Amino acid sequence: MRVLLLSISVSFSLLLANKVFSQPFNDVAGDAGLNHCALLVSKVYPTQGGAAFFDYNNDSHLDIYLTGGKSIDKLYKSNGDGTFTDKTVEAGFSGLDTSIYTMGVVTGDIDNDGDRDVFITTDRRFHNYLFLNNGNGTFTDISDAAGIVDTAESASAAFGDYNKDGYLDIFVSNWCEDFVLDPIPIPPYPSYPNLFYINNGDNTFTNKATEFGMVNPISASLGVVFSDYDMDGDADILVANDFGQHDNEENELFQNQYPVDTFLNVSDPANFNYGMNGMGMAVGDYDEDGDFDYYITNMKRNVLMRNNGDGSFTNVADSIGLDRDWAQVTGGTVRPKTSWGTAFLDYDHDTYLDLYEVNGDLNYAPPYPSLDSNMLYHNNGDGTFSNVTEIMGVGDPWMSRGFAAGDYDNDGDLDFLVPILDSIIGIHNVILYNNETASGNWLKVNTIGTISNRDGYGAIVTAVVDGRRFIREVDGGSSFVSQNSSIVHFGLGNYTTLDSLIVRWPSGYVNSMTNVNVNQSIDFTEQVIITSTKTEGLTNFSISPNPFEDELTVSFLLMKDEKLSISLMDVTGRKVILSSEQPYKKGKQTITLNNLPTLSSGVYMLSIDGMDMRVSRKVVRE
Repeated sequence: MRVLLLSISVSFSLLLANKVFSQPFNDVAGDAGLNHCALLVSKVYPTQGGAAFFDYNNDSHLDIYLTGGKSIDKLYKSNGDGTFTDKTVEAGFSGLDTSIYTMGVVTGDIDNDGDRDVFITTDRRFHNYLFLNNGNGTFTDISDAAGIVDTAESASAAFGDYNKDGYLDIFVSNWCEDFVLDPIPIPPYPSYPNLFYINNGDNTFTNKATEFGMVNPISASLGVVFSDYDMDGDADILVANDFGQHDNEENELFQNQYPVDTFLNVSDPANFNYGMNGMGMAVGDYDEDGDFDYYITNMKRNVLMRNNGDGSFTNVADSIGLDRDWAQVTGGTVRPKTSWGTAFLDYDHDTYLDLYEVNGDLNYAPPYPSLDSNMLYHNNGDGTFSNVTEIMGVGDPWMSRGFAAGDYDNDGDLDFLVPILDSIIGIHNVILYNNETASGNWLKVNTIGTISNRDGYGAIVTAVVDGRRFIREVDGGSSFVSQNSSIVHFGLGNYTTLDSLIVRWPSGYVNSMTNVNVNQSIDFTEQVIITSTKTEGLTNFSISPNPFEDELTVSFLLMKDEKLSISLMDVTGRKVILSSEQPYKKGKQTITLNNLPTLSSGVYMLSIDGMDMRVSRKVVRE
């Protein structure tokens, strides 16, 4: 049995829980200092305008990254007072100028050094970009050295740790090759293969998409998320594909087979193989039944794939109030409505997950707005939704693709960041909707992994109160070409104290705390103390020398064939050495760890892990 010790630090918001708001959402982008508009690369590939909320300088305020398409990208640093300063050039992103066409953005700590790195997708004329955070407010382009060199029509990307080695991997969804509008070719449309970059732990990556059966010549992928749909403790991969209603590949669900290093395509048996113009995805337990459901945006009607809890899904969008009109009339022509970025979120703090989507016609003709306004659906608490777009004032008609939610002003509620995409300069700029309508209590949780990846991406956070369980998954990239703030947010209505707060980490460890007060932000740190050892199948375990200097020799006797991994952890629980899982034969085993000279002096924990065992010993580095 594993006994866990939770280490947390708590900071309280300056705002009171009983604050009453008199207005809905207001666009404050201009006053906040945001001035950016993504420019259309072409009507053939109109997926520019991504956004990310993230804290790049660790000052506890959310900063903003916006991709530009044919325009320049922008990094905005939060000033901590609700305003932002353009730090694009100073931070090292000036190379992404108008000569490079950028699409999407996600952020994640690829080297577990405590700060967020930035991954940016581009169109087929360029490779994607990986910028390493230097920890001093600047970034360095390490794309070539990291192996990020493939060129494709890339759209959304996501970070996740599929193999639980503590390092973030990257999935990149790629679209069609040489698609044209006039005349539209006969489907299926040849597509660039998707990319699955596996983190090697040394700031380099290896693409294993082919090895894992994730390359399809007609996938035309646009959206992707890492999410544990079957709640078995590992990160699965869900992909939204374009043209699935024709002869291209339908949406795909790849089930993680951990600890076996592979994936299984279960799209068909899971009934996830919906044929549509799949764009973006939202992840959330909207019906509060303990598993994650997925809203997938589309041309015409969007779908809500309700998780049935048995490994299968049912599209329930039309039956629960999400059956919007699918067409609009523009200039006398009937056009299909088209949705892109989306997220489940509790905008009003009534405890129920609401739903927001941004929309934008493909046939946009400046200077006229798209006439396809964004939509906000209120969760009625009975499994149905109501359209509250006009009441809340978030239905701008401009052409959008990306969307990100986050509490930029640290007042406890979620604000909306809506990039704008135009084909000429000056039509409209990015929208920042300040939330002034939430009146209920709230809680924010920032996950800090030690054995797991530093960001805690893939962790499942559960708030338990009054017999109810609210679950959230830490976001490594969702929506469309965008990333919401990865700080977990709970709206808690009139609840003033949680019975418990539970985090299931990607490592498999579970931390919890009880009697948690609301209206605060919690830094929840993964920390583990092992007080017992499971040794079935292994005997004669020894380590020498101990204390050690440059190498360690581990000996033991296996009673049966077993797959094992060996790790060396420091006193905080962070894995400083990790061997990949390897098969070992029954009998005596001797393993030498000889990559240890760079370790500092101190106490470490060496562990051997298998399906039926865990053996740990303290060792000392002289």
